[in-house]
Amino acid sequence: MPILPQRQGLSSAPAFAVIGAHSKIFSALFRGHKNLLTIFFALWYSGFAFLKLLDGRCKMLDIQPMWLIVLAINFFVLIFLLNAILFKPLMKIFKEREDTAKGNLDAAKNMSAQREEGITRLNRELAESRTKSKELFEGLKAEGMSKQKEVLSAAETEAVSTLDKAKAEIKAEAEKARQALRADVDKFADEIVRKLVKV
Repeated sequence: MPILPQRQGLSSAPAFAVIGAHSKIFSALFRGHKNLLTIFFALWYSGFAFLKLLDGRCKMLDIQPMWLIVLAINFFVLIFLLNAILFKPLMKIFKEREDTAKGNLDAAKNMSAQREEGITRLNRELAESRTKSKELFEGLKAEGMSKQKEVLSAAETEAVSTLDKAKAEIKAEAEKARQALRADVDKFADEIVRKLVKV
């Protein structure tokens, strides 16, 4: 088996370049970046950085048509795989979340509308109850005043009747006493006359 040559003085800068380039790709894809040329050259740069990391013999800025074709194929295969494995499920999840959020928002709007409708209905029923209570109070007040007037009128009539009856009784008693007194006066007068005649 061939032994790979030792890579002396190889720094970790290409590794960071690979990581940075792939981060740029994924961030561009996740943001819905439409500039495919930028993504392609980022892949091309990361591919050469990866080759530099492996054997240290390829210069990072060399342009080789074969590797451009390989990178282009790699790019489109990667896009296809990412679309099938990552982007479609993510878009489905985002759509479900959007639908859920929209449904929750619609439900919240419906609940708010129902709450406002309930408050309006409650205020209307409260106003109707107050009106009915006021009408009932006024009716009871009028009925009480009417009964009070009837009671006072009956009491006044009864008092007048009792007074008239008492007056009639007093008048009758006075007339009776007058007649008795007149009889006594006549009797006394007869006795006086008889006594005077005897003398």
